[in-house]
Amino acid sequence: MGYSGSQRELRALIQSQLGRRPVSLRPDPVGASHAVYFVCCDDGFECVLRVARAPGSDDLLEQEVWAARQCRSLGIPVPDILAYEAAPRSFVAPYMIMARLPGVPGHRARLTAGERDSVLEQLGQYLALIHRIELPAFGWLRGHGATFAGRSPSWMEHVLAQYDREARKLPGDVLDPRRAAELRVRLEREREALAVDSAVLVHGDYHLKNVLVQQARVTGILDFENLVAGDPVVDFSAVHFRSAEPAADLAAMQRGYGPSRLFEPDFMRKLYLYELTLAVAIMWWKWQFQDQAGIAAMHSRLGSLEARLDGR
Repeated sequence: MGYSGSQRELRALIQSQLGRRPVSLRPDPVGASHAVYFVCCDDGFECVLRVARAPGSDDLLEQEVWAARQCRSLGIPVPDILAYEAAPRSFVAPYMIMARLPGVPGHRARLTAGERDSVLEQLGQYLALIHRIELPAFGWLRGHGATFAGRSPSWMEHVLAQYDREARKLPGDVLDPRRAAELRVRLEREREALAVDSAVLVHGDYHLKNVLVQQARVTGILDFENLVAGDPVVDFSAVHFRSAEPAADLAAMQRGYGPSRLFEPDFMRKLYLYELTLAVAIMWWKWQFQDQAGIAAMHSRLGSLEARLDGR
């Protein structure tokens, strides 16, 4: 169910649920599956309203509520959920209202090199806690009694399904179908390297843009709309892929995460393989914003990743 209502309806929703009068609602232009609004009330209280606007977004909201509760129980800083309805009776779409946490997005925070290392170590510490949450099966989540489980019988099935979903979103003049097929074949050849026996909760988009930072302290982990049950290595890929200093940033996250079998010799190979799909996903965003230079950069990254995988 998509959202196409007015700010008047949004203000009425917030007042009815929180008992506070909103004086400003600032939309976030980037949200894909949800319309996101930063809200300030007349008593100074701030919150975030998310309204489902894409098919299946109501399921995502339920997953986020569940994940937030799981994470909070482990001491992970996630926003308090103040109100939530997956099947609302008096509003046009599923919604969630969350308290707004202090801090600025991590990628905008002014940090010294030492402070950045500290923030990334904290990200590693919180990631280790998220990965304590074990789940049945693999892949995108579905309801499973009082919890959630993956939809796929194997991790490899999900890896290929996720790649297919991202590649199919791109027109042929952005990602040539033959090139897309070549990349898929490469992933299929890596079944042994990507084999996973059991699944944990994977954030799915874990990087500085989805983290709040205040004075070199992580104050919030955000954006749980890409959750999957799967390989924890995935959650190291976004920081590594986006960083100007990937080796240093990855090392800081690993220090925070602590000793783990994850970091055995095949860790980097798996990381590069997951980054192939990530590059295709980011290419779609570049295409959406008509960023031709960004599209070209993603094609270049795909070539670099393949060279690393081939030992070139």
